[in-house]
Amino acid sequence: MPHSIEEIVSAVLEMSEMDRHEVLERIEASMGSGKISPDPAWSAELDRRYEEYVSGKDPGIPLAEFRRMMQKQLENGGPVDG
Repeated sequence: MPHSIEEIVSAVLEMSEMDRHEVLERIEASMGSGKISPDPAWSAELDRRYEEYVSGKDPGIPLAEFRRMMQKQLENGGPVDG
């Protein structure tokens, strides 16, 4: 019987897709509601940003620009300003 997480994951990945879904469903069912409560400070930050977007105070950026920024960040290994 597998003992480490790596052994368990390896064993599950060798199963058929249907069996992997069954394993996933059983694990999710064992975790109660399945809801993960985010940190209250992060929730407040998300609410603040959403309100700024909805009000027009912060219109956001186009998806193409966001992708460009993320690609540059991946290439440079750190945050990118604009």
